Amino acid sequence: MKKIRHSIADDEFIRSNVPVTKEEVRSIVISKLQLFEGCTLLDVGAGTGSVSIEAALSMEDGTVYSFEKKPEALELIKENCKKFEVSNINIIAGDAPESMKDIAHCDRAFIGGSSGFLKDIVSYIETIISKEGRIVITAITLETVEEALSYFKKSNFQYELIQVAISRTVKAGDKNMLRALNPVFVITAWKI
Repeated sequence: MKKIRHSIADDEFIRSNVPVTKEEVRSIVISKLQLFEGCTLLDVGAGTGSVSIEAALSMEDGTVYSFEKKPEALELIKENCKKFEVSNINIIAGDAPESMKDIAHCDRAFIGGSSGFLKDIVSYIETIISKEGRIVITAITLETVEEALSYFKKSNFQYELIQVAISRTVKAGDKNMLRALNPVFVITAWKI
C-alpha cells in the first residue's frame, strides 16, 4: 500500500538554489485547494515541484500540470518526481500563460510564481476552470496581493486573503530561539 504523504519536510526535496514553497505554507495551500480524486490541478511557477508532488501524492487518480520556465527548476521537478515516485505530473516548460494554451480544462490552480504576468495567467485560468474551480496564489509582495485582489474584485470569483507568519526554532548556544521566515500571503478564490 502506498503511503499518502502530507507536509513533506523542505529538506526532503532536491532543491539547489531554486525556491521551494515552505512546508507549513504548502500544507495551507493544499488545504485551500480542496483537491479531490480525479482533479486536474495546474501548478504555475512550480519551482522544485513541491506543491505538485504533494498534490499528486494526495490524489492518485488526479492529474497535475507543472508549469515552469527555468531549466534548472525543470530538472529539479523531474528529479523530485522520481524521488517521490509520482507519475501523474506532466511537466511543461515555458512562460505562462503561453505554455498553458494546450490545457483546455482544470479544476484547481496554484500560482506560486508569475514573473509579472499574474493578471494574464489568472485571466486564462478563468476561461478553463470548472464551475466550482478554485485558485490559490501565494505572494510575498504587497504589489502581487494588490494585483490579485484587484483582479478578483472585478471577476466572477469570491476570495479570501490570509497572511501566514511562521517562525522555527534554532539553537542559540544551549538555548532555543525563534527565527522568522518571510511572511506569505495566501489568496484563495473560487467561482461564484
